[in-house]
Amino acid sequence: MTILLVVQLMRAMHERTLAIAAAAVLLLVPWVSVITLLVINHRATKILRRYRLRVGMLGVSKQEFGRLAAALRTSRTLQESMNEPTDDPSLPKEQ
Repeated sequence: MTILLVVQLMRAMHERTLAIAAAAVLLLVPWVSVITLLVINHRATKILRRYRLRVGMLGVSKQEFGRLAAALRTSRTLQESMNEPTDDPSLPKEQ
């Protein structure tokens, strides 16, 4: 089950097929699977933070999903809504 979820996540992250296959194999090895999951989680978190989503211990909050849904309902693009300034000090500052 975990392997299928990791494959789906990596496909959503647009990872290469070879990387997905390697991760699936590595998930079968004890202890190496933990490191593999940590690496994949780090990459997914970086992608979410690139779009200025706040990622906590349990993932993205419902409030952030609400902001995404509102942006998708309007005529603005997702990229435009993610570039809006926020007053949240925990988010990384854009250069």
